[in-house]
Amino acid sequence: MRPGTRAWTCPNCGAEHGAPEIVPAARAHDAGGKGRSRQQNLLPIVAAAGIVLVVIVAFVLTRGAHDATGPTPPPDPVAILCLHLRDLLTPRVDALTRVAQELPADATAIAATGNEQLAANVRQLRTAVIAYRDVLATQADDMQALRGMTAALQKIPC
Repeated sequence: MRPGTRAWTCPNCGAEHGAPEIVPAARAHDAGGKGRSRQQNLLPIVAAAGIVLVVIVAFVLTRGAHDATGPTPPPDPVAILCLHLRDLLTPRVDALTRVAQELPADATAIAATGNEQLAANVRQLRTAVIAYRDVLATQADDMQALRGMTAALQKIPC
């Protein structure tokens, strides 16, 4: 463009070009918002509506999935027992103490399902775990206690 030219037409495509409108600062920031375009005024509203929509959809989807499955079944006491027995993989006094503390509740829960034989086996296992723990704590020969615990573990379905 030549100096002083405000508008021109492209010789290749025919598009008309003009100088950008300069908006005075007072007009751009007036209290009525007349300096903002309509699209700029709607942007916060559209963004807020989008966020609300996402939250509602997420709530409906998670709530619907929960209602469709019904009530949560009670935990399987044998599965819980097996989880507690994982601490036996670490032959340390603190791990064996944790197992010994959990086994009475496991035996009670298993007995409540009607499997009294397995509950008795769990109680025997607790006695063997305590014996093995005590041997480890004193650093005595642990072979006999280990055999006792191994024999008690063979009666457990884990």
